[in-house]
Amino acid sequence: MPIQVNDAGTQIVLKVREGARRLDLSAATSKRVVLTKPDGNEVVREAGFLTDGRDGALVYTTLPGEMDQPGLWQVQAELVLGTWSGRSSRAALRVEA
Repeated sequence: MPIQVNDAGTQIVLKVREGARRLDLSAATSKRVVLTKPDGNEVVREAGFLTDGRDGALVYTTLPGEMDQPGLWQVQAELVLGTWSGRSSRAALRVEA
């Protein structure tokens, strides 16, 4: 089911990969999801593990009023994992009016 403007409680699942394999995120000390709106503004929110992190999957549940623009959004993980910190590549997320 597509995401609609003003949807709340929608789970966004990110599967972080390194090459073809899923990255073990279980030791991550910081897990965030970065949502970039069609107008370029970013929303950064705390994320959780979908399971235990070893599968590379993060989950974020949208809040009321957050998905406020129709169009193509970008979503990516922002992590601190050991001595490495940074963002994953971006994935597209369509929000319909």
